[in-house]
Amino acid sequence: DLETGAYDPNKIHTINFNGKYHSTSAYQQIHPSPQRTAVLFQVGSSEAGKAFGAKHSEALFIGGRTPVGVAPFVKEM
Repeated sequence: DLETGAYDPNKIHTINFNGKYHSTSAYQQIHPSPQRTAVLFQVGSSEAGKAFGAKHSEALFIGGRTPVGVAPFVKEM
């Protein structure tokens, strides 16, 4: 949208990818998000995973059956 500056159509290029199992040469099918980068989620509750998530992620996937069950993990983070 040129009026809001969301993206400049002149800067949209084809994606050329040739991988082991997939190849493509096309335009991306979605518009870029307003923040311009993907949201970074962390999955895992190992000490290394928690440290990485606390430092770098914007959200954490955690497992648990009840709010009471996940409360200690949430409090730690």
